[in-house]
Amino acid sequence: MCDGPAYWCCRQYSGYWRAGRTGGKGPGYTGAYVPGSSLKGKMRSLLERKTGVPFDRYGGNGVYRHECTDRSCPVCRVYGATGGREGSDKNIPGRLIVRDMHMTPESVELLSRIETGLQYTEWKFENSLDRVTAAANPRQLERVPRGTKFNFEILYTVETDNIAELEEDITYLVQILGLVEDDTLGGHGSRGYGKVLFHFTSFEGRSLAYYSGDKSAVLRFDVKTPEECVAVAGQMAAFFG
Repeated sequence: MCDGPAYWCCRQYSGYWRAGRTGGKGPGYTGAYVPGSSLKGKMRSLLERKTGVPFDRYGGNGVYRHECTDRSCPVCRVYGATGGREGSDKNIPGRLIVRDMHMTPESVELLSRIETGLQYTEWKFENSLDRVTAAANPRQLERVPRGTKFNFEILYTVETDNIAELEEDITYLVQILGLVEDDTLGGHGSRGYGKVLFHFTSFEGRSLAYYSGDKSAVLRFDVKTPEECVAVAGQMAAFFG
């Protein structure tokens, strides 16, 4: 997966890898897609590492993650948490939505003309060798070809008028996207898979008035990179403060 158009939206209410198989997103869709849950999980894990929170919740299959009931926790207030043994009244609903990422029409058209042996994906041939006998153990992995573009959209729901908290959340979100670029998305990253690049088109905030019919209640920045989003995070937070 490589770069694709991106849309970043903060919205105010009272009170997200491995490419999916072709045709996996309902009638009329043609092409591979990246599940939003794959990117959201990667973002959460990188934020856990960045903030140094403990991995204190067992998730099964030998996997531990951070999950607490502290509503000031920068990880759990954005990505959500369940109360677990402390009870459902301690649940923290997440503020972040990461949409499934579908291939752009241009990538669908391009890959439909390239012979890879698969539709919209390709086989990657690998081999492991016995260190003593040199016996080969070949294998094949299906992946999306380099340069494929996917549309991208994430939404952050504003649930507080604390400007400092909003700015911290927004800053962390876009900084983590930058970390994803320097890390990998999905499996087999140490063997060259999962390099991604985010190209943004807009960073937009919508207040409650927007959803009541006032279409001018919007703050929009034309941005291209995570760094440009960080530079205006304070202005976006103040818009909701």
